[in-house]
This record gives sequence, C-alpha cells and structure tokens, in this order.
Amino acid sequence: MQGWFKIESVPTIMLKQAIIQTLEIFGYEIRRRPRALHIAKEVKPVFDKIHYGCGRNYLPGWLNVDIIARGPENYMYVDLASRHPFPANSFEFGFSEDFIEHIDQASSILFLEEVHRTFRKGGVLRLTFPCLEAVLKKHFSSISYDDFQKGKKEAYEAFGHVHFYSRDSLALVAEHIGFAMEIVEGNKSRYSQLEGINARLDFVNLHVELTKQ
Repeated sequence: MQGWFKIESVPTIMLKQAIIQTLEIFGYEIRRRPRALHIAKEVKPVFDKIHYGCGRNYLPGWLNVDIIARGPENYMYVDLASRHPFPANSFEFGFSEDFIEHIDQASSILFLEEVHRTFRKGGVLRLTFPCLEAVLKKHFSSISYDDFQKGKKEAYEAFGHVHFYSRDSLALVAEHIGFAMEIVEGNKSRYSQLEGINARLDFVNLHVELTKQ
C-alpha cells in the first residue's frame, strides 16, 4: 500500500462485491470505517459556533465536526477524543447532542478540557445527553439479573453507549475544569444562538449549558 491507494486484482474486487451483495440479501448492512484524514496541527476556524458530533445534522452558520469522512463546506473531520485542532479562545458557542455518552469517561473529560481551552471566556457549550438517573429509571427499574441484562442491551449495546453522566458527576467534572453548569429545560436557552436547537427531545435526556469561567 502506498499513501491512500491500494492496487487490487480484478478477481479480488469481484469477490468482495459478491460477498457484499450476498450479505445484503440476508439483511446485513455494510458500513465502511472512515479513512483517517490528515488534519493540520492547528486551524483557525471561520465560525465562532461549533457543533460537536454532528453526524449528518449540519447546522448552517456553524462549524460542524465529527468523524464522517466527507461533508459540506462548513464540516470538518475532527477526532473529539483527542486534541482539537483549534487555537485557544476560538469559539463563543458550542452544541453537542447525543454524543458524550458514546465515549468513555476519560475521553469525555479530555473532550470537555479541549472545549474549555478552545472557548473564549464566557463561552457557552450546550450539552444534551441521556443522564444516568433517567437511564436507571427507564432501563433498570426492575431489580433482577435478567432485567438488568435486558437493560444493558437496551441502554448501552443497542446504541453504542459507553458512559452516562449523572447531574452530580457532570457538575463535578465541569467545575474541576473551569465551567459553571446550569440545567436548562428542553429546547429553551437564555441565548438566542442555542434556543430551539435540539433535534430530539426525550425524557431521558438532560440539557445543560456549561459556561467557561
């Protein structure tokens, strides 16, 4: 293999296509992992609003970041569990919906530290995620091994969830890093830039806004 290219014989390509087609007939979906893209060590963003873990929900007027290989002009490939390629004091507002529960606790602490570093003083991150209190109530209410096994599949395995913050545990981490945390209601915010921004409202989700002190 040289660079991004790998030369394969025609029979090999045909065999791969046949395997993929056979699996699709039986109802399997083939998803390719995105290639690791080269990211500059530091990029000065054009936007002062950043949407973390955007998936394919690209917000206009925002820099949308995720690990999808390609996207529109206002999208950038960023591994949010590593150092973010932005200088300090870059952003005024941030938004993250249903992302932080997909990374482990250590990675989430690193993510929040990088948000703090790259935000201006007074910058606000709106976080929406399933909180531990609601997850326990919904998926682990019946105390038995079998029901807990079912809850594990529903709450964690079905959606690739790894870790759930509680209100208190997030407040502890936020304060340690240098954020003030405010719990907000549904799609409401005191900031027009964050008002009505959520794509999904669910009773298991906690909505908070973290302000850099």
